Order: sequence, then C-alpha cells, then structure tokens
Amino acid sequence: MTRLHRTAFSSACLIFFAAAVHPALAARVGPGPVLAQLAEGFGVIAAEVVRANAATVRGRFVDSYDVTFSVKEVFAQPIAGDAFPLKPGDTIELRLSAGYAAQLEWDVPKMLEARQKFILTVKRGVGGRHEHVNGASAPVAVKDFTDENRARFARLRELALVPADARVAALIKVVAISSENEALRSDALAGLSDRSTLRETRGREDALLGMLKIWSDPACRLSPSLLNQLDYAIRATGGSAFEDSDDRARMWVKRLLDPTPENRSDNNDRDNIVHGVLHDLLIRKPNVVSPAIVSMLRDKGWPEGFRRAAAAGMLWAYIRSEKTDSAWEPALQHHYTRVFLSKQDWPIRLAAADLIAASDYPQRKRRFDPDIAVRDAMHQALADMKVATVAEPKSDAMNAVHDLERAIKSIAPTTAPSGDDAHLRPAGTPPAVR
Repeated sequence: MTRLHRTAFSSACLIFFAAAVHPALAARVGPGPVLAQLAEGFGVIAAEVVRANAATVRGRFVDSYDVTFSVKEVFAQPIAGDAFPLKPGDTIELRLSAGYAAQLEWDVPKMLEARQKFILTVKRGVGGRHEHVNGASAPVAVKDFTDENRARFARLRELALVPADARVAALIKVVAISSENEALRSDALAGLSDRSTLRETRGREDALLGMLKIWSDPACRLSPSLLNQLDYAIRATGGSAFEDSDDRARMWVKRLLDPTPENRSDNNDRDNIVHGVLHDLLIRKPNVVSPAIVSMLRDKGWPEGFRRAAAAGMLWAYIRSEKTDSAWEPALQHHYTRVFLSKQDWPIRLAAADLIAASDYPQRKRRFDPDIAVRDAMHQALADMKVATVAEPKSDAMNAVHDLERAIKSIAPTTAPSGDDAHLRPAGTPPAVR
C-alpha cells in the first residue's frame, strides 16, 4: 500500500475533524517566535519528566497536568530579566494545559511518562514559580538532546542580541542559506513576520524585499513547510498584492507540481499543507494552477497521499468558489471513483470523510454530486470492506464500513430531480417519489 499516514482518531473523530476543521484548522495557535520569547524573559532548557499528576479535570478529560521536570542543561538564557540560576539536577514544577490546541495535545499520558525528554521555554513568574510559554504543543518532546539543538538555540540567542536596525538583514541571511539548519531557518522566518518587526515601517519594507528575493530564487532550496511559512510571512507583510499575484501561484506550482523525483517522492509534511495551499490557490488563481493539479490527479506517478490532499483541496474550492473551472468536476469524479475501487481501507475512509464534510458544509456555494461511477464504486467499496472485516477483524475495514454508510447516506438526494433520477440513486434504490 502506498504510504498514507494514519492517525489515532476513531472513525467518529475522523468525520468530525473533516467536517469541523476543513478547510483550515480553527483556533489552533502555536507558540510565538523563540526570538521574541527570549526578549520577553523566557529561556530554553532541556529537561526530563520526573512525574506528572492530573491538576484539573473537566468531565472525563484532564484539562491540565502538574509536571515535575529534572533540568539537564540550559540551552539559552533569557535576554530580558535575570539569568536562570538553574543547573543540571535541579527540578522545576510546571502546570501544562492538555487537549486540542493546548500545550500538550497528542497521547498526553504517554508523553508524560518518567524520563521523557522535552525542550522547554520557560520563565520565572510570580513568586518564583516557573511558567511555560503558551501555544499549541509548545513543550517540544525529543528523543535526545543533541549538539544540533544546542547550536540552534545558541544562534537564536545571538540573533536576538543583534541591534534592531540590523536584525532583519541577519534573519534574511539565515533563511536564504539552503544548507542552514531547517529549524533555525523556520525560527528566523517567524522572527521576520513577528509584530515587533512589522511595527517599524523600515523593518517591514526590508523584510518584505528580502523575503520576496528568496521566494523568487529557484536556487534557494525550501522544504514544503518552510515554503508555506515563507508564503505566510510575505502575505502577512505584503498583503493582497502578493496574495493575489500570478507570481505567487506560479511559484507554488513549480515548487510542488514540477514532476521532479523529489516532488514525486512521499513527503508527509508536504501532504499536510497541500490541502490548504491548493484550496486557496484554486479559488484565487484557477487559470494558473488548475491544469497542473488536474494532470497530477490523473497521473499514477504521484504519491497517493499527495493526490488525496490535492483532491480534497480541489473539492473544497469547488464547493466554496464563486466560479469553478470546468475541469474540476470530472477530475474529482475520476479521483473518488479510483479511490473507492482501491480496496484500501484508510484511503477509502478519507475519501468518505471528504464527501461527508463537503455535503454537510453549510456555507457551500454549490453541492458536489458524485456521479454514477462514484456511487457504484462506493457500494463496491462497502462490499469489499465488509468482506475485509471478516477476513481481518483487526483491520480498519470495520471503520471504513461505518464511514461509507454515512457517506452514502449524506450524498443521497433528498428530493428527486426533474426527469429520471437513476443516475443519482444508489444501486438497487427505487426512484424517489415526487
């Protein structure tokens, strides 16, 4: 099976997130730039969990934990305020929020087992108690504390100490070097789009010019996540002039959809951003991006996860755009027919979730009506998954059956169209009564 990255969500959660979170994650805000945090009195330490106890509970769920950490080393002292008097072996107590968009998000009890390693961004609060910077997944779980970690935070502290009038140039230089540490380049980009940079007109103009130069330089290598971050930073700085430009759309097409060996390889980080990026570009610049996306969806040489994410982006553009490209609907019908006939439980679940969420989305401009080929493929998939449930009871096939049943119900017409409705009816269903 082509590698498609699964989550630990149940079927119900999968459908909920498809419906509630499409087309963009809601209310999930990460921690601010480390550069800004250092200037606000936060420092960075390496620490291991000693013990963790539930602190507050809401219903059946733990809202926060009190966690005792053993300090291993200080990676970066704060710029503002007093230096940390911490040394290896000292312990600190932190109260950390838990849940979606909280400081601790995924598989929290396992994360907080004894001796789990974290990079923490903390400062001394009222009464000497330490507090952690806020934001989704702000404490960073790591396997080991590495020299790369040490070098990154040492460099960040050096950058934070650069005088304000020279800092933009220093950050641009870091981002522009393809061989530079990926995390450090991301930190520098976050600093360029931070409020403290954008507050000054000169700083904003210098940042925008520097980032646009990097954006248009094909020799500057950028991972998909860095490219997405750069795109966001330029839009935050330059606004609609860049956001609605053909140049922006063309560069995304080149970086994502040129049929290079690198682009045609599996890349989960890329797949995670493709839905939102292509959804936005299809609405803003359909003439620029549609041909390449339609061609890619029909090309077996592209990874399945990438094609699925791109199709989801096109589906959401289709139901939300004021105008659509005539090639979108045939491409979507072909894609979903192919996936439902694949006999692969996880891709089938994702496709079913797409159709349920699109059908339930209240602000849609139009409805996507799967054609007879898609509907027949869904019924074939339902039969295939029922067989697979018997053959492999521990597989995801049972969840696929549930999702398919919901999807088939969600796309069933509530009123009969004029004329014969056979092409809209699930196989074996009698004509609707008018």
